Amino acid sequence: MPKIIISNINYMKKKYLIITAGRTGSSVLAAVMNRAGADFGLGDKAEWNRKLGAFEHPLLWRAQNWHSKSRKIEESLIPNSIGLSFCRKKVFATLGKVVSDVDFLKSITLVNLTWYIEQMGYKPVIILSFRNFRDYSLSYLSAAFQPNRGYQNTVREYVDTYATGLLQLSRYGGAVVSYDDVINFDKEGWAEQLEDWTKIGKEKLLQARNELVKARNPKGERSYDVPYKELSNDVKEIEGVLADLARGSR
Repeated sequence: MPKIIISNINYMKKKYLIITAGRTGSSVLAAVMNRAGADFGLGDKAEWNRKLGAFEHPLLWRAQNWHSKSRKIEESLIPNSIGLSFCRKKVFATLGKVVSDVDFLKSITLVNLTWYIEQMGYKPVIILSFRNFRDYSLSYLSAAFQPNRGYQNTVREYVDTYATGLLQLSRYGGAVVSYDDVINFDKEGWAEQLEDWTKIGKEKLLQARNELVKARNPKGERSYDVPYKELSNDVKEIEGVLADLARGSR
């Protein structure tokens, strides 16, 4: 196991991390926060990508690639300590180029990179961006880039991301934000939670939401109950915890 040295230079400097499983409205949340004053290091008009959404710094994906390589080495029958050390150094070096200048980060990879950010001496603040599992899974099903994504893989991704995210929330603190609340003009609790943790003014967040989010038109929308298997018990439990936290229960 390579020795990891925790830097004391940036200790307690906060980094605000939007943790998401993807297809959860995290790009909408990031756009609202950006309009209200959060700097994601990508300018006012981050490029939209159907697969990645928006406001995802490309260096975070490079860091994730090095992290994935380090995991493969760790899980091999004969781990290569030199290779593991090299890959982790590349993660730190790549992340360092982002976190040294940017305080707000958003990516589906961040759930795996939070540990590195802490080891660099920063204080992560978790912002869990979630959507109910039914809409999340249907969104992935309709996405052109993953037309064959199966039920079990969808469940596994959702459960792993938010179970880990809740653990990180317990360790570092932060807020839970529901996509349904952000796009509902009658909901303000999500903005209050973000104000508490990020110091971005509630009124600025609500104004940005009102400017960016178009009112939903329910006409023509059709909804069906999906007969989820027993495997969805974990999903239901996590959905319940996330919903309670999004409403402000702590």
